[in-house]
Amino acid sequence: MDYMQQHRPGVPLSGTTRGPWAENIHTGRIAVVDASGRLLAAAGDADAEAFMRSTAKPVQAAPAVAAGLMERFGLPEEAIALLSASHRGAPEHIALLERMLELTGVREEQLAFHDDLPLGRQERDQAMRAGASPRKLYHTCSGKHVGMLAYCRMMGWPLEGYTEPEHPLQRRMLEAVAAFADLEPEEIGRAVDGCGLPVFRLPLEAMALTYARLALPEAAVSDDDALSAARRVAAAMLAHPALVEGEGRLASVLLEHGILAKSGAQGMFALAVPQAGIGAAIQVDDGGESAWPVIAAELLDQLRVGLDLAGVHPEDRIGLERLLSDAAEGVRAQFPERMVSSTGAETGFLRPAFQLEWR
Repeated sequence: MDYMQQHRPGVPLSGTTRGPWAENIHTGRIAVVDASGRLLAAAGDADAEAFMRSTAKPVQAAPAVAAGLMERFGLPEEAIALLSASHRGAPEHIALLERMLELTGVREEQLAFHDDLPLGRQERDQAMRAGASPRKLYHTCSGKHVGMLAYCRMMGWPLEGYTEPEHPLQRRMLEAVAAFADLEPEEIGRAVDGCGLPVFRLPLEAMALTYARLALPEAAVSDDDALSAARRVAAAMLAHPALVEGEGRLASVLLEHGILAKSGAQGMFALAVPQAGIGAAIQVDDGGESAWPVIAAELLDQLRVGLDLAGVHPEDRIGLERLLSDAAEGVRAQFPERMVSSTGAETGFLRPAFQLEWR
């Protein structure tokens, strides 16, 4: 089959205007799922398959945390946020990564990828002004790789070939993703991610379920031990938003407002509302990130209005509605929908273009 025929066309999720005209439309799909696996709402095909990319990182961190990685090496709790991170290479990221190397005995040269400069523009400029040279710790996925190598050391697995699909580490990663997604391992497709590790392909609603279970692991029926660590992973991400991605990043903004969130490459974004035990996965067809904020803010608003909260205590309901409203407004404050030129003149707006279909 031609690869273009493998991708189902999505529905309009957002667009931009210039003057009175539409300039472009971003299509894609959204799935909203509760921790029991029930599809609550969708825009487009919730069962369309896609790659998790870096939204898988919190799930990949959970097996090591469950196995006692933090205690074995005396790692600080905030290191869990870096195990789950796509960091920008800020000084605080690098300082904690260096501490993790010191405590675990992992060597920087053992990381599988090439040397790099910080991914964040400001962070890269700062490093270059300071005369810094490329290094592996600057890679956006270095926290995950340090954690995986430390996990291998703890379990007695070989460090060589740790990125290979049949390595014991990667077999454990696949099992954990399958448990969170309520799938069998053989139902999950695997290819190669940008950092060299296996990347997982599964239905969008299964991705949403993984985040619902990160937010509410006790609702899962699986006995996989990684699920027992999900609450700890989520708590570390919420406690240290800037470590998960970086200042001004959508995921970090949402984490600051109590929404569990993580971005992935090529248009993939996932979030969860811990108080409601629901997860959502967003895929933007064109693979860009510019559409995420307006989609995420609108999604939170539609969840606030559309969620069935009849069985929720009135005080809890008020708190949940406020959480969703404040998070949506926090996103809009950081990512204004009104666009202006370099002279300050208004050029147009970023607009949502979807309506969730509730099931």
